[in-house]
Amino acid sequence: MDERRHSTRLEEPSYIFVTRMPEEHFGSEGGGTNFHKTLDVSRNGLRIQAKRHLPPDSLVKVLVPRHDVPEGLTLLGVVRWVDQHPTQEAKFNVGIEFFDLENPDGQFWVTDYEARMSRTNGDEEDRYPTLRMQEGSVS
Repeated sequence: MDERRHSTRLEEPSYIFVTRMPEEHFGSEGGGTNFHKTLDVSRNGLRIQAKRHLPPDSLVKVLVPRHDVPEGLTLLGVVRWVDQHPTQEAKFNVGIEFFDLENPDGQFWVTDYEARMSRTNGDEEDRYPTLRMQEGSVS
C-alpha cells in the first residue's frame, strides 16, 4: 500500500464511533453511527477497520472516547481512501483525514499526538494510554 499520510502513524488499536454526515449538509447520503476499530492514528487523521463501506469523499463525524475527557473528542473528517480488506473483523480499511483541527477538540488531538510522538522512553503501553479504551467501558 502506498503511503497516503503526511505525518507519522502511531499504531493505536482502540475503538471510535463514526457517523456519516447527512445529505442536506454535505451532498451525500447520511448514515447511522457505527463502532469501528482504529488501526493507527496520525496528526491529521486515522485508519479504521469498517464492516460497512464508507464511500471516498464522505464527510464523517468521529467521536473518540477518552478516559481523560468524559465527553470524548468530536472531530470532523473526510474519507480519503477505502481498501477492501476482508477479515473476520472487517471488510474495509478506511482512511479518514480530519479538517477541523482548529477547534478545541482538534487542538487537543494534535497536542496529544505531538506529545506522544516526542516521548521516547517506556514501552508502548506506557506511551499511548490516552486513546485506549478501558476494558468493559463499551457495551
